Amino acid sequence: FVDNLNVVSYNYNDDEENADARIGLTAQNVLQANEDIAKFFVEQDDNGYYRLRPSDLVFPLIATVQKLTKEIEELKAKIG
Repeated sequence: FVDNLNVVSYNYNDDEENADARIGLTAQNVLQANEDIAKFFVEQDDNGYYRLRPSDLVFPLIATVQKLTKEIEELKAKIG
């Protein structure tokens, strides 16, 4: 799932206070990465707009980093 996320830069079109460029994920990209998992991070409002709750992504990202760290340590033990 994490490998399929595409970090992009964007600007809010209709909000002058937040006109500066941002970097992050789009709700649509998270849905494309995996709809079953995306339901935990993406919601749709009454107007049909998708909204991403990025703070909810923290825990899956931690789990991914932990898994990768374990794999790295195992590979280091094999070569060292």
